[in-house]
Amino acid sequence: GQTVLTAVSGKNISFIGEDRDATVITQDISNDDDMLFDGQFGKAHKYEEIKNSPVLQLDAEGTYMQDITVKSGINDALGRNLAILDNSTKTIYKNTLLYGYQDTWTSNKQTGMYYFEGGQVRGRTDYLCGSGDAYFKGLELLQVASGYAAVPSTPKNIGWVFKDCSFSASGDGVNGTYTLGRPWGKGTPVAVFIDTKMNVTPKAEGWNEMSGGWPKRFAEYNSTNANGVAIDLSNRKTIFADTHENNPVLTAEEAAEYSDMGKMFGDWQPTLATEQAPVPTNVVANGATLTWDDS
Repeated sequence: GQTVLTAVSGKNISFIGEDRDATVITQDISNDDDMLFDGQFGKAHKYEEIKNSPVLQLDAEGTYMQDITVKSGINDALGRNLAILDNSTKTIYKNTLLYGYQDTWTSNKQTGMYYFEGGQVRGRTDYLCGSGDAYFKGLELLQVASGYAAVPSTPKNIGWVFKDCSFSASGDGVNGTYTLGRPWGKGTPVAVFIDTKMNVTPKAEGWNEMSGGWPKRFAEYNSTNANGVAIDLSNRKTIFADTHENNPVLTAEEAAEYSDMGKMFGDWQPTLATEQAPVPTNVVANGATLTWDDS
């Protein structure tokens, strides 16, 4: 049958756009009535579902993305509409925009390692979800309406670390209505937000329940609002699934431990790939030959 996803299976493939907002990978599919059906939660798209809807499915290793948008061709609120299903490992996203509504970026490899630097992920429901270890550095989370941001499952080593990230609103009615995440699993999910700027703030409890699951650790350190004022964490959720305790506030020492990318990734150093090369110096054109000092 017809499929709307593109599978990427080669190793070490780079997708680099000229301009993030102008370079868009999406699906040429219709959202007309003949493509919809009555689902469990209302109208749904015939291609919704984690296995059907992704724009790209990464089945490789070492995929590199920079300055590019991957946007679901399925409209909002029509079920799961992934930008990327990442079955890979050592994937790097630098200044990318992943645009969806539910399960926008889904990692599907427990031994997977993922690194985000800058950029945005947009969605409402579980728009970052899945397994493996992920380090999100300077990512902007574009929250649509209420909903849930980070929904980790089973990590490889550490879990999910958000460092120097921010929350912003995509649309109205977001402030005070969303939660940072919910646990996809029993005793395994880890999500920590360190030095996060919340331009729109979550509900006071901060976190939510999911299917009787509970986190290994859901916590924050130095969360601030749009004005840089520390957010009161005293009402953050401490009990999940009725009996499972969670300490929602990191100590400075814990924040430093989680912030150390080497503890998560070991020998893999993704910043060596994202580091911007310096502008060439002593550039000389001699006939058809262009030379410059070694960088």
